[in-house]
Amino acid sequence: MNSLKGKVVIITGAASERGMGRATALKMASEGANVIVSDKLKNDDVGPVQDVVDQILSEGGSAFGLGLDVTNDIDIKNLVDQVLTKYGRIDVLFNNAGVPAGVGDFLNLDERDWRLAFDVHVFGMVKLIKAVLPHMIEQGGGVIVNNASTAGLAGLAQFSGYGASKFAVVGLTKHLAAEYGSHSIRINCVCPGMIDTAMSDIEVSGFMKDHNVDRETAIKELSMLVPLGKYGDPAEVADAVVFLASDKSKYITGIALPVAGGMSAGL
Repeated sequence: MNSLKGKVVIITGAASERGMGRATALKMASEGANVIVSDKLKNDDVGPVQDVVDQILSEGGSAFGLGLDVTNDIDIKNLVDQVLTKYGRIDVLFNNAGVPAGVGDFLNLDERDWRLAFDVHVFGMVKLIKAVLPHMIEQGGGVIVNNASTAGLAGLAQFSGYGASKFAVVGLTKHLAAEYGSHSIRINCVCPGMIDTAMSDIEVSGFMKDHNVDRETAIKELSMLVPLGKYGDPAEVADAVVFLASDKSKYITGIALPVAGGMSAGL
């Protein structure tokens, strides 16, 4: 407990009810962090973001929420400005925002699919990192954790656009870790595999359709692809992110950490 006591943490894509961002926000708050919960708003509805904030506050944690489209420069500037005004520093950035774009038959993916995958996963991440890095340099250090995927470690059929963007995340992480280590800034990424999130429902639905099976059967058969024999829980990814954000990993930078139940074995 309290491995992040007093740290100021920004988390993107943090409002999904079954998401890794939400689980990480709750875990980081329980570890003593001041958590900035951000996510893209639908129809300007701040409800999902505020729900996460309210849960953290009800459990005695510290948090506030903001709408954030990671592809929008104004949103990013507003986020960083508000955090610095309130806390005066940014200790940790967890780049978690993601979209299920670039998935499907390669020949059927159009330019919009590719652009959305890269705009959110790569360029949105680049924009946020560029916005916080100068402040981390000025304050003498910081931590950035990027959410990649096992699809960014090996080839998977039907994942060309999504996977290519996640390969870029892994590469960006490693290059920036090499470039900014001298400033005491650690940059790592997690590579989740099959995690029980709302986004994974798309994969399950596709399997049901392709194999004409019910949901329970689809989940059972997909789970057989995992050496540990089950889908991961978002909280298990959160544990890995907290580890990389804390001083428990203070000599670790530039890694792509699979959180995948063994699916990445041998890569």
